[in-house]
Amino acid sequence: MASELKILMLEDNPSDVKLIEKELYRGEFHFESKVVETELEFKDALISYEPDLILSDYSLPTYNGMLALDYVRETMPDIAFILVTGSLNEEIAVECMKSGADDYILKDNLKRLAHSIKIAIRNKKDRLEKKLAMQALRESEERYRSLFNISPDAIIVHNNDVITFANQSAADLIGFSFAYELIGLKASSFVHPKSLPIERDRINALTFGAKKVPPAEEKFIKRDGTVIDVETIATHFSIGDESSILMIVRDISERKKIELELLQAKEKAEKSSNFKTALMANMSHEFRTPMNGILGFAQILKEELATDSRINMVNSIIRSSKRLMQTLNSILDLSQIEADKLDAKIKIEDIGALILYISKFYEMDFQEKKIRFCVTIKDKELFCNLDEDLFKEILSNLLDNALKFTYEGIVEVIAEKFVDANNKSWVLIRVIDTGIGIAKEDQEIIFEPFKQISEGTSRSYEGSGLGLTITRKMVELLDGKITLESALEHGATFLLYFPLVGQAPESEAIKPVKTLTETAPLEKNAKFPEVLLVEDNFINKEVTILYLKNICKVDHAANGEKAVLMASEKKYDLILMDINLGAGMDGIQALKHIKQIDSYKDTPIVALTGYTLREDKDRFLNEGFSHYLSKPFEKFDLVDLTQEILRIPKTD
Repeated sequence: MASELKILMLEDNPSDVKLIEKELYRGEFHFESKVVETELEFKDALISYEPDLILSDYSLPTYNGMLALDYVRETMPDIAFILVTGSLNEEIAVECMKSGADDYILKDNLKRLAHSIKIAIRNKKDRLEKKLAMQALRESEERYRSLFNISPDAIIVHNNDVITFANQSAADLIGFSFAYELIGLKASSFVHPKSLPIERDRINALTFGAKKVPPAEEKFIKRDGTVIDVETIATHFSIGDESSILMIVRDISERKKIELELLQAKEKAEKSSNFKTALMANMSHEFRTPMNGILGFAQILKEELATDSRINMVNSIIRSSKRLMQTLNSILDLSQIEADKLDAKIKIEDIGALILYISKFYEMDFQEKKIRFCVTIKDKELFCNLDEDLFKEILSNLLDNALKFTYEGIVEVIAEKFVDANNKSWVLIRVIDTGIGIAKEDQEIIFEPFKQISEGTSRSYEGSGLGLTITRKMVELLDGKITLESALEHGATFLLYFPLVGQAPESEAIKPVKTLTETAPLEKNAKFPEVLLVEDNFINKEVTILYLKNICKVDHAANGEKAVLMASEKKYDLILMDINLGAGMDGIQALKHIKQIDSYKDTPIVALTGYTLREDKDRFLNEGFSHYLSKPFEKFDLVDLTQEILRIPKTD
């Protein structure tokens, strides 16, 4: 029961009272009770206690349940009343029910009590509702005439299209001075010709049996010829032998005008949103495609220079390129979040394993900066409902932050179980650094978009000021919390809280951090796998071929049409397909044409693209691509994926 039930017991046996209360507790009732034995006590309690339910014994030393029932039905007929007795014959049972008892229960069968009470309370509610409905009906009948006349909506009654009654609002709507001027006129004479078929269908439906018809939007013609938009509600009713149609008419001209304006504004907003989404997708593609070439050739140069002093220049190119990509990714992520298009793909994840996996990528960075880096997973079975990619970005942003603002000392990541004051269990992750710290008054600023503590031409640190903004929004998207503890010159501790779940994830174990491994030597006369690269960008073509030169033979097609032709003439083991191929057939269209070739139904085709919004990957995989790799990609990303697909053995 939603609220506490007040029960009055008319019972002289304490043992029976206890048995009844025990059954009530078993039925999960929230109740309070009052026990009386005599007629005087009973009648007094009815007034002072105001019970919701009466449980009465049939026979008491000085009083009995039937007398109590008669008194209750005369004075307070809405109270639920159940007789609870040791024995009851059929005649008395019939008498109880005729007298108005909701039920009778034998004391040796109290298991029925909970069900009986629920029905009795429901019956009480029904009686009250019926009583209130009848009272409302009487009141409405009393007010009918006055309300009819003062209604702001036009009310018209007509019989065979002849108006027999109209209120003043109807006269005002159509342009008459007084309501009586409408009497005797044809109701259809005010309906616009375009709306007449609608109105006639509605009237015919009502005339031939329908009780009511759905509201309709129509056009009416006022007395002066002005056309207005109206909403009409029509119903059929009869008084004696006279059958009539009641119409309620409301002027919606202003509403229609506003709806049109809202529709135009919505279409404009949707166009703007679609434009923004397309712009972001194009920005991603246009940045990542050339960046793939820049990073690709820089990495190849780095490998070829090896010990050359110019390797520092190449490292600078790589670092600068990655910084540019980080800024682009932050802007794209923020735009996705603000547009409500960042859908989290939630599943149970082992958060400890994820932390260890992500932290591996930062070990070398902290070593180069001579900062001690420690990761501690204090508890086992730290399972949370997370989006793996979002969590990786959250932790990466915090580690990037710690790396940027710490010059000496230590950076720690600690994960453990935490139970709050409300007894809710969380996974608590602390990212602790001994860096420059953040003053109390600046701690909220850092979570605002594009905000940094030092800004303008004199700012001390690089970055777009989006990392922590995105981090907070992503944490909240995953039903988590993020807080900060810090003081200027005393380091900072970011605290992440994610709800703990109690079961292991079904997903596969986290893969170790990838490192580029050498390909095992091919046996003498072994055939290189044949790969078709479909890429319209010359630089990206060159980078990709150089990346794969030691593990497979790569043919190139500069557009979709050429790719389909080459695939029809030769069987390739793998196809690497760019999506945007300039004029003509795009990568998706080329994929569909190639898949129609019998020998390519099961051939892996990888989407190799600069379109990297979260929905892009799902879209490409749903279109039929077997794998997806976003630009710019590292050499080990492409080589590792190719080796995995083609099952090319690797050396340790």
